[in-house]
Amino acid sequence: MSLACHFLPWVRQGLAAGVRAEDDLASGLPGRASADVTLEVNSQPVNVPVHLYSAGDVTALDPDQIVRTDPPANVMGFEPNYFPLVEFDRPDLPWLFTPAAATTRNRLRPWLVLAVIREQDGVTFEPGAAGALPVVRIEPPARPVDELPDLADSWAWAHAQVLADGGEDLGLALSADSDLNLSRLLCPRRLAPNTRYLACVVPAFETGRKAGLGLTVADADPLAPAWSLADAAPTTIILPVYYHWRFGTAERGDFESLVRRLRGRPLPPAVGTRIMSVEGLGFALPDLGLVRMGGVLRTPNTRLGMVPDDFKESLRTLVNLPAAQRADPQSTPSGEDPLVAPPIYGRFHARQQAVAPDGGQPRWLRRVNLDPRYRVAAGLGTRIVQELQDELMASAWQQLTDIEEANQLRIQAQFAVEVGRKIHQKHLQPLSTDRIYQVVGPLRSRVRLSPHTLETVLAAQRVTPGATSNAMRRVARPQGPVLRRAGLKVKTAGQPTKGTVFLRLAGGGAAVPWAPDLDGMTLRAKVDEEVARLYSAAASRIFSPARTKAEALYTSARRMADYLGQVQRLSLEGVVLHRNAADTETAFDGVRTTLLQRLDPTVTVPARARQRLRGTDGNPVSAEDAVDPAAPMPHPKFQRPMYESIAALSQDLLMPGLSKVPQDTVTLAETDPRFVEAFMIGLNHEMSRELLWRRYPTDQRGTYFGRFWDSSGIPGAPGDQLAPLHEWKPEYRLGENVLGGRGGGRLVLLIRGELLRRYPGAIITVALPQSPPALDPAEEWYPIFRGTLEPDITFLGFELSPTALYTDRDGAPWYIIIQQPPGDTRFGMDVAKTPGAVPATLAHWSDLEWGHVVNSAEELESLSHASLGGRLAGVSRPLSVEQTDAFEWGHNAAQMAAITMQPPVRIAIKATVILPPRPTEEDAQ
Repeated sequence: MSLACHFLPWVRQGLAAGVRAEDDLASGLPGRASADVTLEVNSQPVNVPVHLYSAGDVTALDPDQIVRTDPPANVMGFEPNYFPLVEFDRPDLPWLFTPAAATTRNRLRPWLVLAVIREQDGVTFEPGAAGALPVVRIEPPARPVDELPDLADSWAWAHAQVLADGGEDLGLALSADSDLNLSRLLCPRRLAPNTRYLACVVPAFETGRKAGLGLTVADADPLAPAWSLADAAPTTIILPVYYHWRFGTAERGDFESLVRRLRGRPLPPAVGTRIMSVEGLGFALPDLGLVRMGGVLRTPNTRLGMVPDDFKESLRTLVNLPAAQRADPQSTPSGEDPLVAPPIYGRFHARQQAVAPDGGQPRWLRRVNLDPRYRVAAGLGTRIVQELQDELMASAWQQLTDIEEANQLRIQAQFAVEVGRKIHQKHLQPLSTDRIYQVVGPLRSRVRLSPHTLETVLAAQRVTPGATSNAMRRVARPQGPVLRRAGLKVKTAGQPTKGTVFLRLAGGGAAVPWAPDLDGMTLRAKVDEEVARLYSAAASRIFSPARTKAEALYTSARRMADYLGQVQRLSLEGVVLHRNAADTETAFDGVRTTLLQRLDPTVTVPARARQRLRGTDGNPVSAEDAVDPAAPMPHPKFQRPMYESIAALSQDLLMPGLSKVPQDTVTLAETDPRFVEAFMIGLNHEMSRELLWRRYPTDQRGTYFGRFWDSSGIPGAPGDQLAPLHEWKPEYRLGENVLGGRGGGRLVLLIRGELLRRYPGAIITVALPQSPPALDPAEEWYPIFRGTLEPDITFLGFELSPTALYTDRDGAPWYIIIQQPPGDTRFGMDVAKTPGAVPATLAHWSDLEWGHVVNSAEELESLSHASLGGRLAGVSRPLSVEQTDAFEWGHNAAQMAAITMQPPVRIAIKATVILPPRPTEEDAQ
């Protein structure tokens, strides 16, 4: 069932309407409504006067009746073109004590109103004494005519609301005690930007004002309004306050007006790169002169060019000098210190002592160390670690307890794998089929032979639990006295299985005499004979351990003999308990193979270790890393998004030339995964060195920083955008290991303006419509990270290639969708774009703005409250393009609510207006 919101003026029914005169919207009404009711008492008519409570009887308002205020208390960013409001739980509360009935047009004044007063000299708020209401005083230099609404129009700004489906009776829905109905007071004040206000619920009638102030209320007094805005209005007014809150306004403009300011523009060509001087470096490095260097973000057609091969080879020789000296100690002259060369970023994680020559691997290690632009990016990561070293190490030491425990678990798991593998090979694998089932019998409910446990498999094969019990293991152990004296053959590896105890039980043949080994005796008789002999031999040794052992063996064997007797009885009764011996052997040998695989310690130990061993980020480590000696040691993890650290150094490092982006711009950029990876390599490389310097337990191969972008609070977004450095494939190039990977940069929307600073919760998506304006939910993409830059720049990243927006589908282009978050019902008018706009230009009420209620900009500046008269009086328009019924300005409260309601805004910007020329294929570097 879908619910629709209905606004209703209040219409009294029943006795209330019958005893009230119609509200003539004047001041001549009586202070109380009354009527004579005739009752019959002892068959005699009796006239009883009935008096209804009125505003003069109210001295307080239950605060539990307040369900919402807009804006909430103490909010400092309310849109100045919206109406403040207060909502009540009872749908009839605003009219409950009004001593009148509604007019034929359903107009009825409420007994209380919402007044929004600017905090200024002359406005004072005084808390009430014990049991008394608070008081607001308006006196010079403040003017009541500027601060209070016109009570003659109060009927238009009070309405009830009910949520109901189309077939439900609204009268019943409104009168029901339900969360789906409420009442609301609006204050049609035009607020000033950057101003503080005091919102007060106050009485609308003079009798209510006197009662709230504790003054005498005469029933015969006419029901005059609590104040008048006529020429002779008093300069000082004192009002009791039933409820109040404070708030402040923001800059001029609401969501819709700020969105409409935005313009799609391609980024200027100079944005995204900066000039870097590569000359005079020394160490016999050739000069490159001025080269272009990018940042974290770039334009889709940014190209940086290639680095000459002679420069890369000279730089490779320089950074490899320490490795060459270690390989040939004689190359260092006696008495001279070894050369300290520039660092090889990422060498700990790649396990490389030198950078490979041209064409060698790892390819990413070559690029980050031999391209000066990406060495600078890695150096930025090094600088950040050096600046934050104390803070980072403090966090690392806090994680040390978990890391030491994880290291101990990891060492134990590696030891368990090695020991368990030897035991598995030497003791489990040679066991016969029947013996291995008896050995692992206690584990039968814990060993899973997918999809069932061993216990389920044995039960399906009609094997009794006694066959793998501890008692049976003692009776049928290979060199035990029972089988040895019974002359039974015990299978060892490579021997035939015929005649073994477990398989005979599994095949149902245990109740059949075993000839010739048992000399014509049944197994039960043979067991009974042997057990009796053992017991007799030990009987004379009263205190001997042999007697105790024999007694225990006797008890267990008797139980087994009873079971075998039952098997024999069933066999004699014709119950088929036998299975072909060859089939039995084949079936259980297949299960045996699977069982050995499931018990392999190289499988079981890593799985168990993975459950216990967790990284410092709280996630389980992989089963391979848990026992792999080559995997990095557990290490500290830092969850901060590191783009913030770059922006703190300089926002130009994030995207050079951002200051050249015009205000109120929506534009397209993309990430530079090479720059991001180089920076993260430098971070993790330097952190490895810092941990070692501080004597922190480390093998220097951990990925301590894996999060570059801020994806917190975004459902489905990845936490870390960087794959662990030790897992990077040697054949991958720089830029193929971060978010986006081998697909290149990711699409980024860059928005500069007031919109997202004021409305950070705005929903922004990239969509491909089916046919405009309908959107295909399957082709609507949400951001996977976002960030902000000073003073008013927001960027949002999407799991899309920037080139995707250059393609359309059946002629439908991509759109950038900006949506106002859905929320509670709000009211107001659009920001005045044209003061003095002619109402005839209104096609529908959704375009209503403050400029339609005034004649000039000067009048707009002096306007304090929207009026029901003036230029809009009697104007009728539909609410929207889709709606045809006309609503009239000033008709009644319900139509005024519908006219001024502000639905959430959604705007679509065609992507083609912000796309630069389509980029060419990127050079393979």
